[in-house]
Amino acid sequence: MSKTLFVRSSLFISLMVGFAGCTVHPTPTAPELAGPSGLGKSLTVTAAPDSITADGSMSTITMTVFGPDGKGLADVPLQMSLSVQGTPVSWGYLSSQTIYTDGTGRAKAVYYSPAVNGFFAGTPAKEVWVTVAPVGANYITSMPVSASIKVTPPPVPIFAADSPTAAVTYTPTRRKSASWSCSTRQRARRLPDARS
Repeated sequence: MSKTLFVRSSLFISLMVGFAGCTVHPTPTAPELAGPSGLGKSLTVTAAPDSITADGSMSTITMTVFGPDGKGLADVPLQMSLSVQGTPVSWGYLSSQTIYTDGTGRAKAVYYSPAVNGFFAGTPAKEVWVTVAPVGANYITSMPVSASIKVTPPPVPIFAADSPTAAVTYTPTRRKSASWSCSTRQRARRLPDARS
């Protein structure tokens, strides 16, 4: 056998063995999915209603804390705060800043919108975020959760056709004259009186 034929047949056999190892083998089936995954403590926050008017209206904030077994955790302290479109501002107020969950893992608080005056009527709505964080031994591990509430100022009042309108009349009681001067040493001039 020649050397060239030996090299070619050795190369061919090694390629065949290599390609035979790259075949698809049946894999065992994946295990079934088991429920939603989450952290050791899972917190949900909802606001109802989530769209209110800025006239002192209120929205109920419901918080639920679940443990690793999916059951509600009792007596978990929760810290609440407000922000408007991401900026920490108290626009309105909460019934409580700190609240504890009951035996079922639920806690409720109330958000009261501010009562704005007519100057803000017709202005754009604000998005108020109620952020809730569980209080524990290490703040870095707490995961704050927010609920968003759309707070709309009252609409611009529309007056009926027969509603009263304001009318102002100004009548001066006596005539006044005014004078002016400039720095070029000119004599002060008297302004002509304005006559109606």
